[in-house]
Amino acid sequence: MTQQFFGLLTRIGENKQAAAQAINRLVQITHMAVGDGGGATPIPDRAQTALIDEKRRAPLNTLKQDENNPNYLIAEQVIPEDAGGWYIREIGLYDADGDLVAVANCPETYKPVLAEGSAREQIVRLVLMVASTAAFVLKIDPAVVLATRKYVDDKLHKNISVTGGATADAVALDGAGDIQIVVKALDVSKATAGTLPVPRGGTGLASVAAGSYLKGDGVNALVPRTPAEVFQDLQIAAAITQALASYPKAYSILALPAQDQGPILVIEAAEIWTWVSTAYFTGYKSPLCGRPVDGHTVSPLPSEVDAVGGLLSKTAYGALWGYAQQNGLLVSQAVWTANVGAHYFVDVDANNFRVPDLRNMFRRYTGTDADTANARALGSRQTAQLQSHAHNLRYSNTAAASGANQSVLDGGGALTYTTLVTGGTETRPVNAAYHPRIHA
Repeated sequence: MTQQFFGLLTRIGENKQAAAQAINRLVQITHMAVGDGGGATPIPDRAQTALIDEKRRAPLNTLKQDENNPNYLIAEQVIPEDAGGWYIREIGLYDADGDLVAVANCPETYKPVLAEGSAREQIVRLVLMVASTAAFVLKIDPAVVLATRKYVDDKLHKNISVTGGATADAVALDGAGDIQIVVKALDVSKATAGTLPVPRGGTGLASVAAGSYLKGDGVNALVPRTPAEVFQDLQIAAAITQALASYPKAYSILALPAQDQGPILVIEAAEIWTWVSTAYFTGYKSPLCGRPVDGHTVSPLPSEVDAVGGLLSKTAYGALWGYAQQNGLLVSQAVWTANVGAHYFVDVDANNFRVPDLRNMFRRYTGTDADTANARALGSRQTAQLQSHAHNLRYSNTAAASGANQSVLDGGGALTYTTLVTGGTETRPVNAAYHPRIHA
């Protein structure tokens, strides 16, 4: 059977569709017109620029893509009950420029008006097959367009208000993705049964790995962070580095820095050493270098050397060698030997130097010597001495006696008396012994 009723794009419509696709723009369909075809059903013609006998032109209600046929474009218009009194045999679509872009014929139907005794709203639907429905868009003024029952129902389906009008099963909102709530009970006067799409909201996280932390990542958004990433986010490493920079770094006395690193903590000595640069020594040096030390251990501590007259390397003990030179404590071997016990050093050869022998010595501080009124020099040695004193001794002519401490008092001159029983080889106080050491 030959197809009698159909619709098509006019040449103007085809050209506008092609141009719209080429420049990525849209053809705005605004109006639908109906006519009676001049008293007979017409055959649509691509060359048409107007309907044969237009009876009414008004804004479109809807323009949409067919859900089952993607290349079908469906246009609808509602003709109210107060418009009519003529037959509908032809239909046309007009764009925003007022051009006829599509034309169709339809089975003859009469649209009455209320005055004729029939009140009827007429829905006119035009279906066109086009190469691309994406090139067409509906442009309407909602204030002057009537809505069909189906249009309203569709909108209600998409905008269900469940407040007081529906119930639904609980759904966990864990942020894993969008959900659909199945509506179970509806007040039919408000909505129909269906599904209610709900934006997921939340944080966008379905789960967080054990041991992880959460970090804000914008509005209602969180991201998981591992402990290592948290450490980096908070810049803890930089904070620790900055904090430690204000404290001396710790070094072993066996691995001192070769360049100035600021004050350092020498672990074995439990001291803060500083970098010095003089004519005698350059490097890290203890502020106590050269100080006599009471050795309380069998072997010297890492920061000590025995002060028993031994030889030391000028390279290994550069700080102590520099101390001896800087403080004028270098003497010849002969002077050193004649003053054993003095705080003197000897330049033995190119590689070695001799340290003091402080055994059997008491310490005494410099100043005006009470015996000679002469100032003592740093490191000098002084021999033992007993202060001069006198004893009063009464005697008379006495016969000689035998035994210890015997003397003959005969009134004939000076008397010599030696305390052999309680005396010793030198005068000394009560004391305790320590190993003589020097701080290196």
